Amino acid sequence: MKRLAPLALIAALALTGCVSTEPSAESTPAPTVKPVKETASADLAALKSEAIKAGRPESAWDKNCAAWELPSNNGENQAWANKLGTAWLAAHNNAGCPDAITWPSYYVESWGSSKTGELTIYAEDTESTEWVSIAQDVMCKVSKDSTVENVRVLTVSGDARAHWGRAEMKKTDVC
Repeated sequence: MKRLAPLALIAALALTGCVSTEPSAESTPAPTVKPVKETASADLAALKSEAIKAGRPESAWDKNCAAWELPSNNGENQAWANKLGTAWLAAHNNAGCPDAITWPSYYVESWGSSKTGELTIYAEDTESTEWVSIAQDVMCKVSKDSTVENVRVLTVSGDARAHWGRAEMKKTDVC
């Protein structure tokens, strides 16, 4: 009878919810989540293939931003450019990358700066005629930052395509 009393007490507590057989949150290890950037090349190729089959242009296949990465911060100018580029993406409904934005912005590959006040947008080598639109859009979205004076668009291969700055903004009503 002495042995049944403790068991009966434990059973009664279990029925009332006072005793749990589940491990506590403190003793349960947190689940590990695979970062998006660790997606294998084969997975990225499959994602790209699926997006293109679904009708997404090859230039803009990565609308979920699985492959795109923020340009490496290798100095003060790049940190400034990353700040402005991130502000531009945020102004587009918090897009995670250029491919998540509509045409022609999805041609943007990255950005940088080699000169104070000048943001350089690097875009795909394509036959797009909307280079000025890209420069205008970026400048309009980041112009609240008084340190930016000019946005220029270059192709990845280095061909100058367009520029838009504060002087052009003053002459027009684009923004």
